[in-house]
Amino acid sequence: MLAEAYMGIKHTHIMLAAFSIIFFNFRFWKYFLVKRPKWTRIVPHVVDTFLLLTGILLAVTLSINPFSANGSWLGVKLLFVVLYIVFAFFAMRQRLVLSSRLIAYLVANFMAMGVVYMALMRPYLF
Repeated sequence: MLAEAYMGIKHTHIMLAAFSIIFFNFRFWKYFLVKRPKWTRIVPHVVDTFLLLTGILLAVTLSINPFSANGSWLGVKLLFVVLYIVFAFFAMRQRLVLSSRLIAYLVANFMAMGVVYMALMRPYLF
């Protein structure tokens, strides 16, 4: 029973992560210079909330502590997630200078790649 629930949560988490990253890139380029519709400002919060909840469920199910030596990869992954959110926020601000938005967009995508790397490789850091 636990293995089946774990696999469902894991695949949901992966799907939500992929959707979040793809949707961020879509929104950035689609609404680069024009005002975004309201639904494109609401949907990411819903997706990211479920992404966070499934991540917490996975960590609890696997008994991973992000502040321990064995779970240090998860702590770094969480740091990358926070940085991804911050830089994505600045990338989507249309009031900012174009070059600042582009740099924030690139850094947000690098942070997303860091999140994916940490999730796949789970390197032992400390």
